[in-house]
Amino acid sequence: MSWQQEYHRRFYDRSRGWVDGTREFHDLCQELLPHGGPILEIGPGPSNRTSRFLAGLGDLHGLDPDPAASANDALASAALLEGERFPFEDLSFGACVSNFVLEHVADPVRHLLEVRRVLRPGAPYIFRTPNLFHYVALVAKVTPHRFHVRMANRLRKLSEDSHDPYPTFYRCNSRRAARSQALAA
Repeated sequence: MSWQQEYHRRFYDRSRGWVDGTREFHDLCQELLPHGGPILEIGPGPSNRTSRFLAGLGDLHGLDPDPAASANDALASAALLEGERFPFEDLSFGACVSNFVLEHVADPVRHLLEVRRVLRPGAPYIFRTPNLFHYVALVAKVTPHRFHVRMANRLRKLSEDSHDPYPTFYRCNSRRAARSQALAA
């Protein structure tokens, strides 16, 4: 048994109380997103389980700095993020969702201002991001990005042609930081 398999067996065993965070995130989205309206997924990446789930709740549009997101089969449209301003009109969306994106945002205040600009009044922004004190975030925070590029895909047993990990900043990855950044926005 590989160390990854042993780790998953030990720490991600449902019979020992482990809860699937993706299922919880989807349940939260199901509960809070207005059904049928336009949803902006910030950082959808290529086709994935969360994008497909969100597409079942409304008209899903994507915004990503990586052109590979245009291949996401769940998106009604995909826009490329070039710079800080989102390429959408004010008040365009009934909800925004980000799944493991905020750790990659260099300027969370600017990001949150743009989210607010494109959201309709009272619309939710639902995001999931790693806990700053999780071992993955702790290791990522104290190691240089060049280490991530060299090791991350190998440790996760991803293929050689997988994209390099995106830079991480962890400026909005604790309850306190998220509140502080939101208040500043």
